[in-house]
Formats: sequence, C-alpha cells, structure tokens
Amino acid sequence: MQETYRYGDVLLIKKALTSYHHNEVLYFEYPVKDSADVKKTFLFQRIKGLPGDTLEIVDKIVFVNGRQIEEDSAVKMNYFIETAHKQLDSLFKIRYSLTEGGEISNDLDYSYSLTKAQSLLLSKDSAIKKVELKTEKQNLTI
Repeated sequence: MQETYRYGDVLLIKKALTSYHHNEVLYFEYPVKDSADVKKTFLFQRIKGLPGDTLEIVDKIVFVNGRQIEEDSAVKMNYFIETAHKQLDSLFKIRYSLTEGGEISNDLDYSYSLTKAQSLLLSKDSAIKKVELKTEKQNLTI
C-alpha cells in the first residue's frame, strides 16, 4: 500500500480551517503530556468522522455511522514501539514509513500510527523489542 504522503514530499499547510470534511488531512501537534523534554511531534491524520457521526471500533474494525470502512488495509491504529536499546534513526524511519508519530519518552519508546501490515513487518526487525497495539477501551464508540 502506498502512503498518501511520502517522506520528502513538500506540502502547503493551511493553518486556518473554517470547516472540515470526510477524508481531508489535518496537521496538528501530538499531545505528549508526560514528556516535557521531548521535542514537539507533528502528525498528519485523515478525517474519518465529523461532529454528529458515530465512529466505532469493534475488534479492530472501524465503522463510521454503522458502515465498515472499505479500505481496512489503509486504516492505521496507534502502536507503541519499544526498541532493543537503540534509538530509531532517520534511515530506519524511512525504511518502515514511520511518518505519523515519534518518540514519547527518553527510554526509547515510540508511538506511531501504523497499518497492521506495517506493524507486522516492523516487529520482525531485530532493532525492535515490542510492537503493541494500544486502544483506550474495548468496543469504543466516539
């Protein structure tokens, strides 16, 4: 699967949006509350639900207003990544398309938005100790 935006792409960012639409891409600062000394991390995320929509995740399948999202291979979830005593360098991040997320602690812990295929591939690398899918609650409805 090809990413919508790839490393090295040049993007024009409009900072003042007055309305949002399904499938638009937002750019925002990742809220890292417990790590004051970690540099700012900015993310790009695609809008899947709008105010008034029902977004539901059941058994890691995403539904919007009761309809399953068709391209589930493109759906990204939040994964926590623990490395095997090594900081992830820029070449490693490019190799695995780690573009949405970053370091979340000084203990070589990372959080990235990944597809299931990306997470499986990443977990096989010897530099990675653990790749774990994180969800706040089971059968979450927003």
